[in-house]
Amino acid sequence: MTARPAISPEFDPGLVEQAVLLRIREDPQEGEFYQSRDRLYLLPEGEEREKSFQDFHAAWFVRLQLGRPIAEALEEQPLLAGGTGRCCVFPARSGQEEGADLHQWRAARPRESAAGGSILMRVKVTRLLDTPRLQAWLRRELMHVADMLDPAFAYAPEWPAATSDPAAKNILRERYRVLWDVWIDGRLERRGWLPEGDRARRLEEFATAFPNFGPEAAERFAELFDAETQTHAGLLEMALRAGGSG
Repeated sequence: MTARPAISPEFDPGLVEQAVLLRIREDPQEGEFYQSRDRLYLLPEGEEREKSFQDFHAAWFVRLQLGRPIAEALEEQPLLAGGTGRCCVFPARSGQEEGADLHQWRAARPRESAAGGSILMRVKVTRLLDTPRLQAWLRRELMHVADMLDPAFAYAPEWPAATSDPAAKNILRERYRVLWDVWIDGRLERRGWLPEGDRARRLEEFATAFPNFGPEAAERFAELFDAETQTHAGLLEMALRAGGSG
């Protein structure tokens, strides 16, 4: 069987330029960079000069290996290449805007049109400059996307009709997010990818989201953290049942 080609991430030109300009500061190559860049200003103004700047920054982006962690993280998740065709990376204005998701999920479910899906990633420029933190963030984000593509997990974007109230729906979404993150962190730990201290922080978050577990919170957390398999429906049922008033 022929292996599917790895996804090559596509980077927004603005993100590329910002990342390069930040990374090159106080770098031994800074002088060479600006000497070459300044020569581009001698070109006539217009689209050709703009394209020359984009190509220049793109070449330095590759030279400084700023996109390499994202390419490597994509390769770590084989389901991504089988279920999507592209990964587009854009700048995020804040930490809340950061994340990776499947683009136009409702328009084309992966089980119906796997080859047409795209990963849309938003990341702060400064995160690209910190490879260890970027790698940890990418692995968690892309495992979410891999789960969404996994038929065994059977992800569905719809929520129960009983949660039509906006406040109740937000609470349910948060509880579901915590449960999903716990299961993801368990798999990250078994691969040796979970940063030190993250398990304790996730347990604290779990206990806060599900106070009615009381002293059993650590045991319930461990059951989910150590689970080898899980489904979207199972997590949703747990969020509904365990988060109830009794």
